[in-house]
Amino acid sequence: MNLAEALERLDAAPTPEDLFGPDPREATRAYHRLARLLHPDAGTDGRAFTRLGTLWRAYGTETTIRTRRHTYTVGRRETRGDLADLFPVSPGALLKLPRDKADNDLLAREAVALRQLPKDGDVRYLPYVPKLIETFRVQDRQANVITRLDGFVTLTQVRDARPGGVDPRDAAWMWRRLLVALGFAHRAGVLHGAVLPEHVLIHPGQHGLTLLDWCYSVPGCYAHIDGSGRVPALVARRSSWYPPEVPAK
Repeated sequence: MNLAEALERLDAAPTPEDLFGPDPREATRAYHRLARLLHPDAGTDGRAFTRLGTLWRAYGTETTIRTRRHTYTVGRRETRGDLADLFPVSPGALLKLPRDKADNDLLAREAVALRQLPKDGDVRYLPYVPKLIETFRVQDRQANVITRLDGFVTLTQVRDARPGGVDPRDAAWMWRRLLVALGFAHRAGVLHGAVLPEHVLIHPGQHGLTLLDWCYSVPGCYAHIDGSGRVPALVARRSSWYPPEVPAK
């Protein structure tokens, strides 16, 4: 690893775990390698070394983030999504942070959509979408805090648990509720843009459903930023699932 590669790794890491890895022993080695390359004695301006030290002090520990509205205690990464990581924050919420700051605009889209849905949609159907608690910046990344949903599993997990398929009666209630969620969003002027198994959460016992990850959405009130009405990005590993009009723009 050379200096340019060290700087690139540091710039691309929103969290200590992304930079140092999950293994504490390997993390120590990684820190010392980076420290040698980024130390001011090696010719850097010192800012990169300072950020490295901040991330190292936070590694493996809980972090506190204070905003004007809340104080959050952030735990270690819980879930790795398509473009963002989810961290548990107290009380009862998740902090969503993009791994690449180039995806800040997609997190901003999600925040706009989750504000528009309760404002312009029928409040009876709000359980079908996550609740946005707050949005703010963490260093150079857009952060969204959303409510945690306990007892829910994704349709990907359902498929893995039932490779032979589910009872048709269960498939029917899941399908009906997914259509209700989409109808609610469309009447509020929001297109979800990525209705995929990993973005659909169900509660098996309560027959509940919530549609996640609105980063690919096209909210009607987003027209002042993007009036194209087009889905802004694809989930690459699911590219074959999209109708041809989406990749064709």
